[in-house]
Amino acid sequence: MIQQSSPVDPKTVQIGDVILGGRRGEYPTTLMLSIFHRGDRLVTDHRVGRFDKKKARRYIDRAIKLSQTTGNPLILDVLAETPEAMNNYLPYLTEVAETIPFLIDSSSQEARFAGVSYVEQTGRTNLAIYDAISHHTSNEELEALRSAKIQAAIVLAHNPLDIRPEGRLDALKGSSDEEGLLTKAKKAKLTKLLIDTVALDLAGLSIAASAMQFVKAELGYPVGAGSANSVAIWRRAKLISPAAKRYLSPALCTYLQCHGANFILAGPLRRAPRFFTATAVTDALLAYTSAEGSYPAPTPKTRNHPRYTIL
Repeated sequence: MIQQSSPVDPKTVQIGDVILGGRRGEYPTTLMLSIFHRGDRLVTDHRVGRFDKKKARRYIDRAIKLSQTTGNPLILDVLAETPEAMNNYLPYLTEVAETIPFLIDSSSQEARFAGVSYVEQTGRTNLAIYDAISHHTSNEELEALRSAKIQAAIVLAHNPLDIRPEGRLDALKGSSDEEGLLTKAKKAKLTKLLIDTVALDLAGLSIAASAMQFVKAELGYPVGAGSANSVAIWRRAKLISPAAKRYLSPALCTYLQCHGANFILAGPLRRAPRFFTATAVTDALLAYTSAEGSYPAPTPKTRNHPRYTIL
């Protein structure tokens, strides 16, 4: 898809060894894959965070290998339902995925606080990404992030009063009547921001994709969206095939990449092979010609790019 030139220079963010952002073809798309979420077959007790450690290790090792093979970076989206569960998941990941960045993710504020406390005490704030800064983020959360010196966070560019791409940009920038989400992030001293343009359903993914281009053009931040929820709640999938959702998941990764996504919250870690395949090939093709369609395209800024590893 031909993209308009950006009036601002795209920003890049480095978290551990992962670089996100930049112009088309400069850096591979990062996959954020979830683990320990509700419905994850690894977990036998979500309240305390009891899970199959051997199988989790196999899934993680496979994803890391796929990341190394394709060049597409991996970030683990750690979903915990309680503080106790978070305090079981994160130490395990420290052991088996020591250098892999991860999201501190939960619908429970207390569980997120437990994650913040863990990374502060163990010195892993350089790999932690807080998920997320939103209109619901409390001053208590902002203070906890500032105190822990966490640098990275996902910012949810969601505007319930205006779902248009312009509305999501307004949510980030704020107005005279309402504080913008970027201002909130600055209060927490967050310096590495990733903008999630928020897809609430399958149709909404189209708006989220357009919003990524608006945000990137005006603000320059790395952008992305989650395709997993759009797949999960697609009610008409059964009209096509019992396997329709299985085929849709990697296709949506490709769709978001063609709209400029720097990262994708793609779905469960156990499905890593299909996500890495689709994402790597799409990255390779997008980087083979320039955004204007000319060949040769600019050289990627890393040799470990699907343009070289896949083609």
